[in-house]
Amino acid sequence: MAETVVEREEKEWTLMFYFASDNPLAPGIVSQLKAIKNAGFHHNANVIAHFDPQTEGTPTHIFDVNLIYKLKNPGESNIGFASKDPFVRNLMEDKLWLEDQQERNGVQIKQRISETIAKGLDYNPPEPPDFRTLIEPEEQNDGEQKKAECDDRKIRPRRRTEIDPETSLREFLKFCSKEYRARHYMLFIIGHGVVVGNDVFLFDEHVSAKHSLTLREFGNAIEEFQKSLENKDSLELISLHSCSMSSIEVAYELQGKAKYLLASQGPAFVGSWPYRQLLIRIFNDLENGRLSDEEIRKTITLIFYCCLHNSTDFMLAGYSFDLCLCDLSKVPALTDRIRNLSNRLVEGLKSQLLRNYILAAHWKAQSFWQEGYTDLYDFCLSLSKRCADFKSGVKKLAEAGMPDEGTTNAEVEETLTRERRLDLLLKFVMNTDAGEMLAAMNAIQTAAGAVMDALTKETDGGTDNIIVRSDFAGPAYQYSHGLSVFFPWAKPSGENRFMDEYGCYKFSEETAWHEFLNEYFKATMRKTRRDEPDERVKPVLRVSEEQKAKEELREDMMSLLYNSEGALSLDSELADEKTRPRDPTGDECTCPSIKNYPRDTRASSVKGKQADPDLLPMSRIFFTDI
Repeated sequence: MAETVVEREEKEWTLMFYFASDNPLAPGIVSQLKAIKNAGFHHNANVIAHFDPQTEGTPTHIFDVNLIYKLKNPGESNIGFASKDPFVRNLMEDKLWLEDQQERNGVQIKQRISETIAKGLDYNPPEPPDFRTLIEPEEQNDGEQKKAECDDRKIRPRRRTEIDPETSLREFLKFCSKEYRARHYMLFIIGHGVVVGNDVFLFDEHVSAKHSLTLREFGNAIEEFQKSLENKDSLELISLHSCSMSSIEVAYELQGKAKYLLASQGPAFVGSWPYRQLLIRIFNDLENGRLSDEEIRKTITLIFYCCLHNSTDFMLAGYSFDLCLCDLSKVPALTDRIRNLSNRLVEGLKSQLLRNYILAAHWKAQSFWQEGYTDLYDFCLSLSKRCADFKSGVKKLAEAGMPDEGTTNAEVEETLTRERRLDLLLKFVMNTDAGEMLAAMNAIQTAAGAVMDALTKETDGGTDNIIVRSDFAGPAYQYSHGLSVFFPWAKPSGENRFMDEYGCYKFSEETAWHEFLNEYFKATMRKTRRDEPDERVKPVLRVSEEQKAKEELREDMMSLLYNSEGALSLDSELADEKTRPRDPTGDECTCPSIKNYPRDTRASSVKGKQADPDLLPMSRIFFTDI
């Protein structure tokens, strides 16, 4: 039987809510869905919600919110419903059902709704995507085969499982673009964040394949959606209600695919964004015909303030919060500035003084998510201030001339002491020509200032900056300015996996930040204990060749057995299963160290070399199965 194609009316808005909550976020998501439901409806707006629960075996749902109300009141709107109406609404009637989902008598649920709840209405909603996939049974061993034969079964039955998060997001967006056409779109996402450096974005506990999306996969999914739209410039806002998603890397990945990005550099809490009020705001502006680019920008700016003001109450529970609204069309203006800053920083790492200043600025700047991200503006500000303070001190010392006649001996001695300090400063501490040092500092200051100029938030009425609005509530993130950058203290332990992935980001391809990070990790790594001089430690006595060989063997064994523990380890985050909250070994803390210690503790002459397992008095299994 040929599929009936229903041409649905194009609306002004399609507002998409993607709740990736097959994880502990799920219980709180229900209240967010209720808030969306209670916002009422506008006849010229589609509100489509995706909800993936955590309980195993519970299907993923898609809701056409307040569909029945719209059918009962064609061409009308009911924004926020009646304020004095105590009626409790639910989303059961809004759920879109698959054709194979039937009621107890074998009749399709969709048909039964048409005959009862929607009786007399033009109820013909589209069939949603099937977020389940069939899994073939695994090959059985002899014992299982015997049990199957005893049970008169030859093989295990096929079972259904959920599709992976990337496919799920793509299918939802494809469904919305095909079945709910509109002149303007917004996408709101709730789920686990931290997509840069810790790929647990939209984490799903109950899939058999990949559990999360990478940043590039997310960007590709949005690009695919954008290309499917008749008006390629109609995705007005991507709102990421997830932890640590307001980053330079995310902005670069989404530029040209959406107009605005709303996200936080720090944590995001379920319930902190008032979805009912946001929808009422959009419905009201739609009712008043505010649909020009300038008016939509004002609507999105008001959405920012709604989220910010609602989040201030979380301070009562002791939680701080930050929020940023970006104009993604302004991202290209950052490229040359960040590339220049990165190059200047690489040059600065060659100087011990500037290297220490870069380290100190990194330490002082606002950081997020276990020290993995740093506010780029605040880092530039801290570094620029240190350079300015140094130059000011040098200038004062240089201007300290010989004392006038009649000054006291103490004053003469003080002046001479300053000059001697200046001489030592230039010759010993800086270990370079004063002119070269000051020129390098000026270059870093200029580059940092250019980045800060581009990251300064707009004043009222301005439209030229990438940061449209940025603010915070609470002390923990008071130095946030809107966009963070991946800037850990040491190279991630999964370096061959993640750093290669990071190098493929659009941000890395268009700027030199990736190169700076690699140089920073090398330049700031502490020497091994063997290579660090300590006058209090007596030199090692000469040992026999046999003893030396044993010592080298012990060191090589330790190097091979090392578990790659290090700052910002990705092992637990990227594992197939999340670790239990109460690890019986007491090793549940995943907090990173800000110390950039070498992972190979051997002397520098053999550091990084691989010991040959064939030379060791034990089997290969000792290493491969550890």
